[in-house]
Amino acid sequence: MMPKVMQYIILFLFFIYSINGKIHCNNGIKLSHQIKPTTLVYPNVNHDKLIYNQTACELLSSQINWKVISVIGPYHSGKSFLLNVLTNITDIFPVVNSNRPTTQGIQIFISEKEGIIYLDTEGLSSGLANSTESYDAMIYSIAALSSNLMIYNTIRTIDQQQLDYLELLSRRAQLFALKSELQNSGNLTKSFVSFPPLFWVVRDYALDERTESWFFSLLEASQRKEFGKATSEKNTENESIRLQKLFEKMKAFTLFLPHVNKDNLKELKIQCLNEEFLNDLQILRKSIQEIIKGVGISARQFCSTINFYVHAANKNLFPAIPSVWNGYIKSLKLSVKESVLDYAKNNTDKINEQNIVFTEEEINNKIEIIKQNCKRIAEKMLFGIKDLTENVLQDIEIDISKPIKEMKEINDEKIQKYIKEEAKKNKNELIKLINENNMPLNKKELSIIISQLEKQYKQRMDNIFNKFHSTKIDEGIKIETFQEVFNKNKIILNEVLNSLELKTINLFSTQTELMPNNKLINELNQRIHQSLLFFDKDTTKFNDWEEVSIIRNKIENQLINLKEETVKKNLKELVQFLQNEKNERMNEFIEQINTIKMPLIDSQLNEIITKIEKNILFKMNFNCKKFINDETYTTIFNELQLFINTKKKFLDQQNSEMFVQITLHDFDRIRKQIKKENHSFFNPWSLKKEYKKLYSDAIANSIPDLKTRNKVVENFILDEYKIEIKNATLKFTTGIILIFSIIATLFYKFFM
Repeated sequence: MMPKVMQYIILFLFFIYSINGKIHCNNGIKLSHQIKPTTLVYPNVNHDKLIYNQTACELLSSQINWKVISVIGPYHSGKSFLLNVLTNITDIFPVVNSNRPTTQGIQIFISEKEGIIYLDTEGLSSGLANSTESYDAMIYSIAALSSNLMIYNTIRTIDQQQLDYLELLSRRAQLFALKSELQNSGNLTKSFVSFPPLFWVVRDYALDERTESWFFSLLEASQRKEFGKATSEKNTENESIRLQKLFEKMKAFTLFLPHVNKDNLKELKIQCLNEEFLNDLQILRKSIQEIIKGVGISARQFCSTINFYVHAANKNLFPAIPSVWNGYIKSLKLSVKESVLDYAKNNTDKINEQNIVFTEEEINNKIEIIKQNCKRIAEKMLFGIKDLTENVLQDIEIDISKPIKEMKEINDEKIQKYIKEEAKKNKNELIKLINENNMPLNKKELSIIISQLEKQYKQRMDNIFNKFHSTKIDEGIKIETFQEVFNKNKIILNEVLNSLELKTINLFSTQTELMPNNKLINELNQRIHQSLLFFDKDTTKFNDWEEVSIIRNKIENQLINLKEETVKKNLKELVQFLQNEKNERMNEFIEQINTIKMPLIDSQLNEIITKIEKNILFKMNFNCKKFINDETYTTIFNELQLFINTKKKFLDQQNSEMFVQITLHDFDRIRKQIKKENHSFFNPWSLKKEYKKLYSDAIANSIPDLKTRNKVVENFILDEYKIEIKNATLKFTTGIILIFSIIATLFYKFFM
C-alpha cells in the first residue's frame, strides 16, 4: 500500500513542477509593433518577378556602418526561430506550426544597438505550386550577395542533396552576379567574384560527432571529379566552380535540440531552452561576432545593392538551370563508378587477405576476371545509355587500376617473402648437413664445402624461381648461407684457438728456485720455445688462417710477459737474499772489530783487521756461491767490501787519535816551542817536514814503531796546522805566479 501512495505523491509533485516551469518560461519578451520585421523584397502573384520595398530601406540610419547577416535554408527548417535566438528576443520573426511558409520573399530586422541587419528569407523548395528553382535562385542570390555573413540552416544533418542544391544555387548566383555587373558597367570587379563567409548550422543535432570534420568530408565527397558530360545538354561554362572557391570562409556548427516540447518554442524565454542548446548557441554567436568584426556597409550602399539585384533578377539574367535529366545522368555516373570501384576494391582486398602466393599467370587471370565483372556491372547499370556507357567504361578502367596495381604489388611482396622463406628453409637444411666435428677446416677444405653447398642451393631454388618468374631474387639469403658456414667454421676455429691458448699458457710453468737471473732467463726461454712447439703441432691442420698466427703471437707475447714477471720476481728475491747475507756479514764484522783493544801499532792492527776481513768475505762467497757469477751478487759484494774498507779507515783514524791522547803532553810542549820560535815557511812541504821531525822526535819514546809514529804525527799536523799549511800554500802559489809574470814580461821585452 505504501509504495503505491508514494508513487501518487511523486507524480503529483512532478505535475505541479511542470506547471510552474511552463508558467515561468512562457510569456517571453514581446516587441512593439514599430520594431517588428519589415518586408524588404516580396514576389508578385505569379512568383516570377520580385518587388523591392523602398520604405523598408528608409528605416535604416545613415550614421551606422551596417553589418548584414542573412539566414537561408530549406522550407520549414526553423530559420525564423534561429534568428530569434540569435537576437535573444523571442518573437522578432513569427514562428508558427504550419505547413505553409510564414516568410515570403526577404524580411529584415534592424538592430541599431548591434548595428546589424538580419535578413530572413523564404524557405527553399517550399513545394508551393508557384515556387520554382528559378524563384529559389533569385531569393538566394539577392540575400547571399548582399550579406557580410550567410547562415545556411538545415535540420538534423547535411545530406548530399542539400550540398548539391546549395552548390547549384551558388553557381547560378555567381553567374548572375557576373552577368549583372558586366551588363551594368562592362567591367568585372572583385566584389562580384566571391561570396561572403558561410556558416552551415545544423539544427536539432543529437549525434556524438560535433566537429567540422563530418561537414568537410561530405563536402569533399560532393566535389569529386565529375563523370562524363551529359549527351543531351551542354554543361555550363562555370561547372568547375565549387563551394570552396565561391565562399572565402566556410564553417559548420551544430545546435542541440532547443526543447523537448517543440510546440512551445514560440512561447519560451531564451533561458528556458536546453542548456546544451544554449552552449552551442553561445559558440555560434561568438563566431558570428568574430567574423563580422571590422566589416560593414552604409545604408545607401545596402539599399542600392538590393535594388540593383532585384532589377537584374527581373531582367531574366539568371542562367538556365540544368534539367532533371542532366542531374540524373550525373548522379547515375557517380553511382556506377562508386559501385564498380567498391566491387573491385572488395575483390582485390579479399585476394590480398588470402595467405596464398599466386604466380604471374594466376594473378593476371584474377585481374581479368575482376575487369570483366566490373564491365558487366557498369553495362547493366547503364543499360540503354550507349554513349554514357562508353564514357563511363573509360573512367572505370582508370579508377580500378589503382586497387589492381596495389593487388599486384602485394602479391609481388608475397612472392618475395615466400622466396625468402624458402631460401631460409633451404639454408637451414643445408647447414644442418655440415659436420661440425670436422671443423675447423682450412681454407681449401672450406672452399670445397661451400662450392658443394652452392650447387645444392641452386638446384633447390631453381624450381621456385622458374615458377614465379621472379626477376627480384634476393641474393642475400644465398650469400648468407655460405657466410653462415664460413662464420661457423670461424667460430669453431676461434673456440679451438682459445682453448689451445689457455692450454699453452698453462703448460708454461713459472715455478723456479732462486737462481741467477741469466740462468733463469735461459731456462724460461727454453720453456717458451717448448710451449710454442706444442701450439704449432696442434694447429698444423688449419694454420693457413691468419687467426692462427694472430693467436700464436698473442701467446708468445703473454709468455714473454710471464717470463719478465718471473725474472723481476726472482731478481727481487735474489736482491733481498743477498742484502740479508750482506747485512749479516756487516754485523759480524762490526762485532769482531769491536773486540780489538787499541791503540796498536799499524802492523798489529792491520794483521788483525785483515784476518777478520778475509773470514767475513769467505763466508759471504760460500753462502752465495750459486750467485758468484751474477751481476747482482757482484754489486752486493762490492757494497760489503766498501763497508769494510770504510770501517778500516775509521778504525785506523781512531787508533791514531788514541795515540795522540797518549802523547798529548809531548805535543803541547812542541806546539808551544813552535809558537815561540815563530817559524815562517815559503811552501807547505817545508812546514810539514820541519814540524814532522820536531813532533816525531818528541814522541819517539812513547811510540817506538816508526810507521805508526809517522802516521800519528802526520794526522796531528794536518789537523792542528791546517791554517798555516793553507797560508804557506797561498804564498807559494803567489810567488810562482809572480815569477812567471816577471819571466813573461822580460820575454815580451826581449823578443818583441
